[in-house]
Amino acid sequence: MNNPFDVIEKRLSSIEELLLDLKHKNNDSNQLESGEQLLTIDEAAKFLHLRKPTLYTKHSRGELPGVCKKNGRLYFSKQALIDWIKSGMSK
Repeated sequence: MNNPFDVIEKRLSSIEELLLDLKHKNNDSNQLESGEQLLTIDEAAKFLHLRKPTLYTKHSRGELPGVCKKNGRLYFSKQALIDWIKSGMSK
């Protein structure tokens, strides 16, 4: 007869592998075909050190480049945000 703990351990290992695969696929899905990374509103806020309401305001005023909207959610081009930051740098 099989040890029930062995069965549980095998199932947990299988679940862990599936979760790691999903995590890896989600990271890959944030890359465009050209290799450009897209950020969610939370990621963009953290990257720019701004609050989410500030980002929404800047988007509504057209102040942010590289923003696209899909299914009611905003996505930000990381490279466009980097270029936007650099454009404000003094020479």
